[in-house]
Amino acid sequence: MSLPDDAQLILPPETLPGIADVKSAVTRALEAPLDGLPLAERLTARSKVLIAYDGPGFPVPPLRVDPRLAALEAILAALDARGLPLRNVSLVCSTGLTRLFRPPELARIVGVTALASRASSCHDAEAIDRLAVFGKTTEGELVELDAALTEADLLAFCAKHGIAITSWSPLMRGAIFNEPYIGVIAAIAAKYGKTSAQVVLRWHLQHDVIIIPKSVHQKRIIENAGVFDFALTESDMAAIDGLNHDFRISSHPDNY
Repeated sequence: MSLPDDAQLILPPETLPGIADVKSAVTRALEAPLDGLPLAERLTARSKVLIAYDGPGFPVPPLRVDPRLAALEAILAALDARGLPLRNVSLVCSTGLTRLFRPPELARIVGVTALASRASSCHDAEAIDRLAVFGKTTEGELVELDAALTEADLLAFCAKHGIAITSWSPLMRGAIFNEPYIGVIAAIAAKYGKTSAQVVLRWHLQHDVIIIPKSVHQKRIIENAGVFDFALTESDMAAIDGLNHDFRISSHPDNY
């Protein structure tokens, strides 16, 4: 083939070697990621997980064997092994501006069992508020938040909409210093040479939550301000997040 002297020939990149066993590869990646904590250490039995995947219209051209089914099977198996209830795992198809796909079409990617047993929906880019439902939350409402009641979905909602959260009774009126919480918190506090209260307050700050700890004692007021000269690691934060027991020291906001 002859080409003009000023022509440029663009060749496609070399094809990457295929993955023989997608499910095993994804499982290994979840257990030993190149960066960050393994999936099991990021989750507690009360975590909520949203899995997003491309719609049936991708990729183009279509693959003879779609690897997404095997990948999702590996992810869902890891979540089941961690003890997450089915109701805490949702699937959303990222359809963008294309049409909404029917369940039989989604089942080819997700699998019939997974689609039937977990909350599943299509995300319409023209109706962004339908991507996730976070319950009844009003702007500016004071929400109880402490290390034993981690409102993870509420935090995500407020972060998305620029709403500031103020933690009511961040130290649980002293209940945080009892079991089953104090063992984990005291160990972290000893590592930094801080008090357990300072660790709990620092945990709030790193979740971008406003804190107003109450005290009438000068020593404790000064101590409560000593939370800006250290930072909790990702594993410290995950350990405290894992203390969630849905325990409240006051009434649920919906029941006032």
